[in-house]
Amino acid sequence: MSNEREAEEMLSDLISEILRDVRLRRSTSRLCEERQSKETEKDLKDFGVRILCSRNANISDVLTGVRIACGVAVVTQKMPAIRTKGGDTILNVKVRYLPQPGAIPQQFADLAKRIQAVHGVNTISFKDYEGAPIIQQTARDDDAE
Repeated sequence: MSNEREAEEMLSDLISEILRDVRLRRSTSRLCEERQSKETEKDLKDFGVRILCSRNANISDVLTGVRIACGVAVVTQKMPAIRTKGGDTILNVKVRYLPQPGAIPQQFADLAKRIQAVHGVNTISFKDYEGAPIIQQTARDDDAE
């Protein structure tokens, strides 16, 4: 009887050790995953942008040009390109951008300048920021008086 009891205790101790080892490995794995995600996770901001491209512009080249603009992480086309009667192309894209410290309006202006500098881009307009529409104010002739 005592041999059986000793065998049960040894088995119980072995199972406890295995469970402790498994828990330790899981917690170590979770810590590593959390550390990696914190190190690689960046706070990207989303902008909805409408780009009017010249008639000779290649859409792929324009999107690539926007992607390589400083700070732009991702550019995705939200809908198919629209060809105007004049032959120009309208692209509605989502730009994921890594903002720099500072005021957001200044960052809009900086991003606009970089996108505007891309070959084939005629004009751009921001449509939304983080999903919220941007209300564009324009000066009216009667307001200028």
